[in-house]
Amino acid sequence: IARRQRQMCIRDRPEPRECRKNVYRFVAEHADHSPVPGWATYPGLECCRFVAHYVVQNPSGDLIDITPIREEDRRGLCFVPHAGTCAEFESIIKRMREAGVHEVWYPRADPPSSTNF
Repeated sequence: IARRQRQMCIRDRPEPRECRKNVYRFVAEHADHSPVPGWATYPGLECCRFVAHYVVQNPSGDLIDITPIREEDRRGLCFVPHAGTCAEFESIIKRMREAGVHEVWYPRADPPSSTNF
């Protein structure tokens, strides 16, 4: 799970919905950090939504999400790193976009009942 970073040392403020651009700009300014592609997950009652996302890995190995997000979108948000390379991830995302797919919905194996809340 990537933690959110409120204070950043980046020349230009990061832009909402521009995670890849924000991360690569940050990494260019901080050579000891690395980009990490993966999936922002938004759990729902019956399905989980997966959206392509990038975070930064610091020298200690911590994952830091530097891209601003609306407060209402934070609840339950998790990050799942891509198991392959950045190039492989980019290839997957390119094929998804060519097919008109911008996010993936996956049914939960154990949807919670309304009494769980």
